[in-house]
Amino acid sequence: MPAAFLPKSDATPAVLQITGIHPAEGKGGANVKLTGQAIDKSAVVRIGGKKLGALVIAPDGTSPSGTVAPLGLAANTKVDAEVINPGGRSIVMLDGFNYLCDT
Repeated sequence: MPAAFLPKSDATPAVLQITGIHPAEGKGGANVKLTGQAIDKSAVVRIGGKKLGALVIAPDGTSPSGTVAPLGLAANTKVDAEVINPGGRSIVMLDGFNYLCDT
């Protein structure tokens, strides 16, 4: 019996990624924009373990932006950026943001 093949799909699901943070450093209260792909409109976005305030995620899933929370850390501390999509799929950019101070 010949093998049956499924039709080839031209659409490959995008892989969740963080490709950048702009600006790459700032204080608590600074506005930042992450770039990436496959970021769900309901995702949680954190810098230094705290959620970004006033989070807005582009409809195409490539750029969440928001306000960095005060982290209570020493000046010039490298912290991680993290995106968590519904269902638990997540990505972390290790040491992706240089936290300057609380204010």
